[in-house]
Amino acid sequence: MKNPIRQHAIDVPVPVRVFSDLCAYRERSGDRRDIALLAETAIAHWLALQAGQPASHSGRRAVNGYQWKHVFLPSGTLLRTLYQGKSFHAAVEGDDIVFEGRKVSPSEFVNALGGAARNAWQRIWVLFPNETTWLLAAGLRDSGS
Repeated sequence: MKNPIRQHAIDVPVPVRVFSDLCAYRERSGDRRDIALLAETAIAHWLALQAGQPASHSGRRAVNGYQWKHVFLPSGTLLRTLYQGKSFHAAVEGDDIVFEGRKVSPSEFVNALGGAARNAWQRIWVLFPNETTWLLAAGLRDSGS
């Protein structure tokens, strides 16, 4: 089956600087989307803003997710932390992280289990949608934050 993004694609020349900035954003944020889909989303979002519309009215469904500093966690991302040898899971649902039925921040997720002194970046493992490898959040974090 053909990739639906490339099925009717055209080449649009952009300055190398713009493409490099998009690639750098993808790397910094941990966004796992294909670079072509990321570019399409950025253009659709810009067009919607120019028309004074929310991004979801741009002709493509807006990508929901939780923005954690420079790391974007798309809806469907799973989070895991360990406490006293047991795994606990939360999920990104829409634009929120949900743990045991309530909306939480990454810090609230890890500290609900182990007190207020746990560093979420060091204690949360992330599984992006359609991926099979859990990644430590600290490894996704922008070195400048």
